[in-house]
Parts: sequence; structure tokens; C-alpha cells
Amino acid sequence: MPHGLKVDSEGNIWVTDVGRHQVLKFAPNNLKEPILVVGESMVPGSDKKHFCQPADIAILRNGDFFVADGYCNSRIVKFNKNGEFLAEWSSEDEGMPSHFFVPHSLALHETQNLICVADRENYRVQCFDLNGNFLHETSLKDYGPIYSVDFAVNNGSVLYAVNGYNSRLKDQYDKKIIMISTKTGDVIGTIPLIPEIRTPHSIAVNDDATEIYIGNLNPPAVYKYVLVNYN
Repeated sequence: MPHGLKVDSEGNIWVTDVGRHQVLKFAPNNLKEPILVVGESMVPGSDKKHFCQPADIAILRNGDFFVADGYCNSRIVKFNKNGEFLAEWSSEDEGMPSHFFVPHSLALHETQNLICVADRENYRVQCFDLNGNFLHETSLKDYGPIYSVDFAVNNGSVLYAVNGYNSRLKDQYDKKIIMISTKTGDVIGTIPLIPEIRTPHSIAVNDDATEIYIGNLNPPAVYKYVLVNYN
């Protein structure tokens, strides 16, 4: 079951498959046969060659990549372009940096040396440098579970996040796009979502953040928000 999907600088398409516990890379002209597969099909695990329901992926320009592994393992894993293990980070100490509770989405801004994690069930965003060193976190307990994060290519100082459905608390949170300063970790603004978006699951931002796309889980739909210039 495909979950995370990203396109790298060469147009290759990367997918995390939570059902098969794998990461797959496809050339843009052949979506039937992957050119790279990491993880063993249908075999979950927590070592250097296995995943357990990986949720998302982020790819560097040199082909190295990060995986949010994810629903079971709650860790971030880094690989080289050939799919060989480089590093991982996580913590078993609740409340500490790198203690993840469903790292559900990754946002990469390479020129800013930033990779940020939607730490979904901890109701926060954690940001690291590209070597996994902790930089800062933003607690978002007033917003509930944080499902997805993204950067605009042209601006690494603002991180865009979206909160989502919370069955444990009877979904008491209003759904919003949340804008976070990556310099301070502060929330600098929000955009309320229309009532039809009850289960937002993903967010994508275009290069200059004039367009924001929200993927809704149930019913399946994509909604587009456009920055309006009133001048």
C-alpha cells in the first residue's frame, strides 16, 4: 500500500509501501519495474535492511535519502544512493529529542541543512540537520496530531504543517495549515481548512508557496489553496 511519494531532482519517483515494508524508486519512464528497492517484501524488521511500515521519504540531490520508519519503529534512517545504510536516530526516552511516536512525514530543505519530522502522535514537529543532530522542536499540542510537513523550495525559513484526525479525543481539533518559523520554532500563522476537509493526511507546497495542496483521506480528495494578491 503506497503511502509516502516524492520526486527527486532527476525526476525519479520514490514510494514508501507500508504494506510491503519497502521503499521503491522508479525511473520516470518506467513505473512498472523499480530501479531500487530497499527492505524485504512482506518482512517487517528494525535492522539496517528492514523497515516496519515506512511512512515517508526525503531525497538529497546526490541521491542519498531519509526514511521515516514510521508506524512501527518510530525512527529516521539515512541511506546512500545505492540503498546502503548510513545512520539512524531515535530515542526510547519519552519527551526527549528523537523520541518519535509515529514519524509520519518528512520535509527536507537541503540548502538550509534542515530535515523536519511530523512527529504525529507526539503533537509536535522536530527539526534536525542532515546528519541527524537535533536543532529544535515545535510543540503543537493545541493543534493535535501533525500529519504532514513541507517546505517551499524558495524559502527554508517557513515550514508548513497540517494537523489531522484524532480518534482518541473525538476529533476536537479544528483542521488548519500551520506555518512555523524554522529559525525560532514559533508558530507564525495559521490558515483554517474548509469543513469538507475532515481527515487531512498530506500537504504539498509549490516553489514560492503561492499554492498549497491538501490531501484528504476520507473521502479521497485533493484541495488547493491559492495565495491571493489583493494589491
